[in-house]
Amino acid sequence: MPALLAAFGCSAALPISFLTCAQVIRQPVTLSPYRPLATKTPQVLSGWFRSPNLQSSLLISRPTTSSRFTGRSLSLVRSQKGDERSFIDAARDAATGKPGLESDKLDSKIRRRAEDAILTRGNRVTVGDVASTSGLSIFEAEKALKALAADSLATLAVSNQGEILYCFPSGFQGAIRNRSLKTRLESFLAATNEISGYLIRVLYGTALISSIAIVTTALLVIASSSRDDRGRGRSGGGGGGISFNYSGTRALFNLTDYLFFYDPYYYRRRRMAMFRGEQRNSWNFVEAVFSFVFGDGDPNIAYEEKKWEIVGKFIASKGGVVTAEQLAPFMDVNIDQIRGSSKNKNRSSEVVVDESYVLPALTRFKGNPEVDAEGRIVYVFPALQTTADVRKQKEWFNLKKNKDNFPSAVSNAAAEEVLESSWNLTGVTGGQLGSVVALGVANLVGVLWLSTALTTPANAYALAMNGLGWVFGTMPYLQVYAISFFIIPAVRWVLYQGRNQAITYRNEAKIAAQRQLTNPSPDLLKKMASAGVLAQQNLVSKENAVFRSDKDVEEQPIDVEADVWERKLERRASERDLDDRAWMPAPKSTRPSRGANPLDVGAAPRKQEERGW
Repeated sequence: MPALLAAFGCSAALPISFLTCAQVIRQPVTLSPYRPLATKTPQVLSGWFRSPNLQSSLLISRPTTSSRFTGRSLSLVRSQKGDERSFIDAARDAATGKPGLESDKLDSKIRRRAEDAILTRGNRVTVGDVASTSGLSIFEAEKALKALAADSLATLAVSNQGEILYCFPSGFQGAIRNRSLKTRLESFLAATNEISGYLIRVLYGTALISSIAIVTTALLVIASSSRDDRGRGRSGGGGGGISFNYSGTRALFNLTDYLFFYDPYYYRRRRMAMFRGEQRNSWNFVEAVFSFVFGDGDPNIAYEEKKWEIVGKFIASKGGVVTAEQLAPFMDVNIDQIRGSSKNKNRSSEVVVDESYVLPALTRFKGNPEVDAEGRIVYVFPALQTTADVRKQKEWFNLKKNKDNFPSAVSNAAAEEVLESSWNLTGVTGGQLGSVVALGVANLVGVLWLSTALTTPANAYALAMNGLGWVFGTMPYLQVYAISFFIIPAVRWVLYQGRNQAITYRNEAKIAAQRQLTNPSPDLLKKMASAGVLAQQNLVSKENAVFRSDKDVEEQPIDVEADVWERKLERRASERDLDDRAWMPAPKSTRPSRGANPLDVGAAPRKQEERGW
């Protein structure tokens, strides 16, 4: 009885201790990595003024030393990198419905492209830099930058022109990933999908060898049984069965022979290599079989992303001002329209196209059309005229100095990368393709032969007596596999003909538009020259910033307009003093000089002009 009471007391004390610990953990401890700069001063973000009372994750502030509970004791661990949570902490917050990171609300592809653009530009970017480097729209780039800046505690600097410079710390990707459950799960699911896809390809490739082994074994058993029935076998009686050695089957079908090359990322790597125009020289058997039946995937994978990335870089390289003819090689142009206008004008070098195809670029990068003095239409993209990369600005200035090469220097090289690739039946060539086809034909003939042989009851009985009765259950699958081995490539070949015809049509239109830039007409040269006059590339840096989030309010020029006005007043006052000294008369003399007119001694000085601002 005392032991029972002691056990009951321990079991009752256990939840009480947990409740006490939970109450201690629930005590108000400041975990927010954000601290307002001032209590009554409005703060700036992306051109907005926000009150410090609004507890927003996008509030510009300095990171403070946050605390976290270690689990062993109630000691507070200080962290200079903000609130770094473990995987369990992130999962608990997601389960309880607590607000997560801002970057978790972004699409995974948009987030990765924005992160890659930030790393490419050296962690110092503007919205235009991210849009032109990654091909994201201005809206997507701005949204991604705000979310990543809020989660990584990036420094923001606002220039005197209202442009925002985002300065991300080194290793910001790892800091966000450590705090994000969604990012970790995405990486895990991506790896799982790649491995499962590879296993499917392995199973399909090895199924061909398995089918041939099963069919060959069954046919040998049937042939041997037929010889025994005719009295040519050496073993008689015992129910007419034979002793069959399965070591040959195991030697014929060894899975490890076809798994020597494990590459779970093969399919994605293969499609990206085809998109870049790379050729594959060697294949293993599993890859060759799967490639023959199902192909190598879309050769134009990520084509839209690549196209808009090239378009963004091209517009930025032109100083944010381009013509419709310069964008034509990148867009969907109607080849019939181009050929018809050229035929009517009888001038192959001058092609008049409908400029409606520019609308997707205007919508994506927030461009607007402008008309020059002579009525020519050019397209201006203000967001792509700012950069934080000094090297890019120098390259643009050097390119603009070479006026002869400036109109089409970038277009010739970039337009070739936007051409689409044709769909191929398979990437396997040469003798390896012949081996795959020969094995497929042998498997099809063997399955048809075995299906015919099993219609005889004696042959079916022979298989059952030799332990191969399970072959009857696998015959439907073997038949479907053998027939689909050639039906699927045939259907794909028919579909690819229509796709390739459309791709050829679009590529010809882009080549014709590119030919127009290679041999431009005088009117087109004037139009591109007019666009070059409006082109500019503004550099945004911390030196010309009027607000920086890493400084206190006392160090910020809060009233920027007043400071600018005061500097103008001081400059005008100094200019007025110089003017007054220039108009100052000579000092008066008490005695007139010899030969001087006495009437000029007391002459009044010349009246000064009043000078306005």
